[in-house]
Amino acid sequence: MVEDRDSEFERLRVVPFEELRAEIAEPVAAPVPVSVPTPPPEVTAAAVRSGAVYDENPTDRPFLLRYPFKIGIVRYDNLLFRPPAFEDVEAVVRGETTEQEMHARMADVPVEALRALRWVDSEIATFIARSLCPEFNRR
Repeated sequence: MVEDRDSEFERLRVVPFEELRAEIAEPVAAPVPVSVPTPPPEVTAAAVRSGAVYDENPTDRPFLLRYPFKIGIVRYDNLLFRPPAFEDVEAVVRGETTEQEMHARMADVPVEALRALRWVDSEIATFIARSLCPEFNRR
């Protein structure tokens, strides 16, 4: 490998600049980018708000529960919170829904899952969800 590199450097030292420039100038077929169709996002009851289906954001990281649990056949070992929809915030302000129900919608889980969290997980989940929400009077 080192010998190959050294021999290439030696070749470049003795070849006139115009010849090297001609080597570089030769057109090389560029790879054609292939567009892979993106599958449509999965539609869940909590993901549909006023007919809106939100795309996944791959940069978001889930909150790993310290105390994972199961409800029925569904296992909860992490929660992935998204910012709330405007209508969810309005519903909380008008008193039509609770803050915890809005947090459940933000995590796309049933509210029973949030109620089943151990206290340490509940505090962290509430902190994360509130950090994604606007400030409003909380009871």
